[in-house]
Amino acid sequence: MIITMTLNPAIDKTLELDQLKVGELNRIAKVRSDAGGKGINVSKTIHVLGGTTTACGFLGKENCRLFEKCFQEYSIFDSFSYMDGETRTNLKIMELDGKLTEINEPGFTVNQQQQKNFLALAEKFMGPGSLFVLSGSLPRGIEKDFYRVMTEKILAKGGEVFMDADGDSFAQALEAAPTMIKPNIVELMQYFGLDHEPEETEMIELGKKLLAKGPEMVCISRGGDGALLLTKNNKVYKAEPLKVEVHSTVGAGDAMVASLAYARAQGMDALASFRLALACSAGAVATHGTQPPTKELIDTLMKQTCIKEI
Repeated sequence: MIITMTLNPAIDKTLELDQLKVGELNRIAKVRSDAGGKGINVSKTIHVLGGTTTACGFLGKENCRLFEKCFQEYSIFDSFSYMDGETRTNLKIMELDGKLTEINEPGFTVNQQQQKNFLALAEKFMGPGSLFVLSGSLPRGIEKDFYRVMTEKILAKGGEVFMDADGDSFAQALEAAPTMIKPNIVELMQYFGLDHEPEETEMIELGKKLLAKGPEMVCISRGGDGALLLTKNNKVYKAEPLKVEVHSTVGAGDAMVASLAYARAQGMDALASFRLALACSAGAVATHGTQPPTKELIDTLMKQTCIKEI
């Protein structure tokens, strides 16, 4: 069973225009709104791959219809806690040259009782055979060690954890040795306190240091430069980027997390998992908004992946 956690979901409103002109009138070429948040994006892609998920977190009662429609369309089991008020809206401004500007609202403030109720609900899904995907930002009111606490609880009950967060949430959760992690270059630089973007050799060494913390698999996404995959049995794989027409980079990392989680649940080996992850991530870039790629596109892109062991 795969359970995705989205504590701070959002309606992702994507605006496409030729060029953003700050301080001037801008005319939008295309606009779409999607039920979003990292965990929800993960659930959508897993459905496309043929899997099922339970999604949990916090949602506002006053604008929940878009989310409920999404859950129905993608056969996602809704285990969200519904709160008074509205779920936040995040603006994604996509320019013709691929430049992305994001304007994110802060989201809910979650009190202690609401957190306690949520934990009680989440614990019902913990146990052998469960794989929790903990991803995204934390809403106001929740301590930065929340993902660490969740990871400890899940692992103690025999489940597995795929953690995809940044900053203090990432650093603290890593101390609990989640099963899998997927940092990008910025997150890697934040964690190690780097003032430069690491070259490939240094990136691999940093990945090995992350593995030493306990994860079985570390996937480092490199955007337009592809990705690296490191495993606990000392395997290091390098993938070249796939060439696709860029429509939106939002959700590409979530698609990669989704495919790795799905592959784990299906018992796929590291190389097959990585190939699927690359195809899903590139496919997400080729879609508008935060839509998942189609299965047909994923299958096509999988045939084009170029991976080598280093």
